[in-house]
Amino acid sequence: MANRYGSFAGGYRFQRFAGQPEASLAEAGLPARTAVPLRSRFGTDLAPLVKTGEQVKAGQVIARDEKTGASLLAPVGGTIKELKPAAWLGGKTKVAAVASDGSAEWLPLSGHTPDWKGLNRDTLRDLVRRAGAGELPAEASHLVVHGVEADAYSPNPAVLLEAWGQEVFVEGLAILARILPGAHLHLALSRPRRALLDRLVTAARQAGLDLEPHGLSRKYPQAHPVALGAAIFGAGLDKPDGMLVLDLQEVFHVRDAVVLGKPLIERVVALAGPGFLRRPHVRVRVGTPVGPLLESYLQPTRKSRIVVNSLLGGRAVADPAEPVGADASVLIALPENAEGGFLSFATPGFTSDSFAVAFAANLLPLAKACDTNLHGEHRACISCGFCESVCPVGILPNILHRYVQRNVIDETLVRFRIFRCIDCNLCSYVCTSKIPLARLLREGKERLRREGLEPRPSPRPAPREATV
Repeated sequence: MANRYGSFAGGYRFQRFAGQPEASLAEAGLPARTAVPLRSRFGTDLAPLVKTGEQVKAGQVIARDEKTGASLLAPVGGTIKELKPAAWLGGKTKVAAVASDGSAEWLPLSGHTPDWKGLNRDTLRDLVRRAGAGELPAEASHLVVHGVEADAYSPNPAVLLEAWGQEVFVEGLAILARILPGAHLHLALSRPRRALLDRLVTAARQAGLDLEPHGLSRKYPQAHPVALGAAIFGAGLDKPDGMLVLDLQEVFHVRDAVVLGKPLIERVVALAGPGFLRRPHVRVRVGTPVGPLLESYLQPTRKSRIVVNSLLGGRAVADPAEPVGADASVLIALPENAEGGFLSFATPGFTSDSFAVAFAANLLPLAKACDTNLHGEHRACISCGFCESVCPVGILPNILHRYVQRNVIDETLVRFRIFRCIDCNLCSYVCTSKIPLARLLREGKERLRREGLEPRPSPRPAPREATV
């Protein structure tokens, strides 16, 4: 079932990292208290519609932007205890603290029905939007659903299917096909999941869906839309017009919104990394503080840094009170390590990962360790070319970072295609001189934008009319 592409240029294969998620599912239960940032997924602050002391129900709209219509739902029923800015959000955006009443019930969306085939496309799209499950476009030429395990730590798609069920996935796909009738359907999983891919495609086709399978390389950042476009369509660095990318959980949420009227109030989050004693996938309410959620899973004798969603591209949790977001898929526990190693370059490196074949771990089937230590000092660039080799978009971080360091912020950076950078951070990971290449490239892009030097996107052809 593998297609004729299946990969992309550059990238990096994370292999045998210790602390992979277990193939099991646990229920976190209702938290005693949730924290909900009053902010849209686009980063804009929302106006609260509730007051301190007010009773709310799970699924109730508690904040909204009247200009855009973006809204925010309460993840649990209970009492609004606080409405104030949080330090971990810069002290500006307000957070609604909700004390749970212990009820697992939620407020269903009006208009939902198991007989969704009688609803028109706009009604279905509106149900998905009101559930908080995303803004679906009016049309798309390709819908790519993926469960690619390309990062060092990724959710297990088989566990996600267990959490909801194969039938739910197929029905979610059917609803999306109804909303986007002109879209060609694609399902992409990593090549080792071929049996699961075959089973899902067979079930979809039995339901009358024309679903195209893709067994893709387990190479980071394969899950990024640019890399998916290159692997599936051979599209180089430009993903096809009208390509919409969703992950497996988003398909489940679409189905639950339409059939059950269920708002997006919970996620299945994989626990991963050497800092955990146990690493199940956990079904958890959105807004649950990370600290209390992970307390019983973390190693008690070693401090760990929690990173959300990606070892390289994720965000570190700065405060235990920070909540699980509606986009969370993995929580990674990396042991803190600030100690310098004595002559570490001369050690065999039985558990060390390296782009260069410099350690024994590249030759032996041993689990690789991972912590917060850079395991080396910042040195001058030696032009080894490693960053250029792994870059998935074909730019030259070893050249670009020099311009930023020397404060040369002009059209030269644009000509060297700095805006192709997708912030995967691979260049920093493989750098033998420990230069923060990715951070320097981000600084360069930000300064170019402030000076009005970001190139405008190329005009696209007008979209064709879609038929209902």
